[in-house]
Amino acid sequence: MGPGATFSGIGQGKTDSAPSSQTFAAHTVGTQSTGQDIYLTNTGAAPLIVSGVGISGTNPQDFQVNFSTCAGATLSQNASCYMQVVFTPTATGARSATFVVTDNATGGKQTAALSGTGQ
Repeated sequence: MGPGATFSGIGQGKTDSAPSSQTFAAHTVGTQSTGQDIYLTNTGAAPLIVSGVGISGTNPQDFQVNFSTCAGATLSQNASCYMQVVFTPTATGARSATFVVTDNATGGKQTAALSGTGQ
């Protein structure tokens, strides 16, 4: 069996669920939000090799990876790594992006939608 990966704990402590999105509370333009925690867990039997962590999509400049133990990590079965994303809106209104982890799991990457509102 090959490597597998799931996100857990987006916006909260580590959980067994695998949410596909994170919504940040409305935040003042130009100021940084509190970080939201994201865990990545290897759910497969083979090592999970994480080659990159980043932000893409419509408004990638509004979301930043504040901290990561995942980029460049090799995770054994059931091991996890930790990342933190922050929201710093550059304009008022709805903002969105995609959090992306590139790895050797099926599909080659894990994604989660990010959204927030600049005020």
